Amino acid sequence: DRERVAQIMRILLDNALRNVGVSYEANEAAIESLVAAQQRMTSFSDGEQRQAMVNLVNVTQDYQTSLQALPVALDLAAATGMALESASVMVGRALIGNTEALGRHGIELQKNLTPQETLNVLMERFGGAAEANVDPMVQLKNSLADVAESIGMALLPAVQAIVPVIRDIADRIG
Repeated sequence: DRERVAQIMRILLDNALRNVGVSYEANEAAIESLVAAQQRMTSFSDGEQRQAMVNLVNVTQDYQTSLQALPVALDLAAATGMALESASVMVGRALIGNTEALGRHGIELQKNLTPQETLNVLMERFGGAAEANVDPMVQLKNSLADVAESIGMALLPAVQAIVPVIRDIADRIG
């Protein structure tokens, strides 16, 4: 089930990237490397981060800026206690000049900042919050879920092959 959700998130991310002329497949190593590194240092799962990346790409329409903005969204979410999904949308909007949502949360930014200036200001204010607020139990849960996902994917072909046999036996018994 977790692997299926991960596959769906990858499809959504691929679709968002294709909409801006970028391929997930061509950038998978960079994306997954960032996501894995952030998961090891923060309490945010890979699935949450992929959803945040989808949000950032959809809002900014820019893959590279979104890749740079992902850690900033993690820090904002950790510092404010808001959901990463909301933080990623707010960061994305701020990157394209719409800072109203951040303002409603008491985060004021200068007008007419470039995307890089916006990232710099947000990093100055919130940088390191995701690492500083890490919950070791959440990290453990995320790591164990990743292990279970890997084992499940490795065993899936074998399990799928024997399920009809098990059903047949169960039907005969019951």
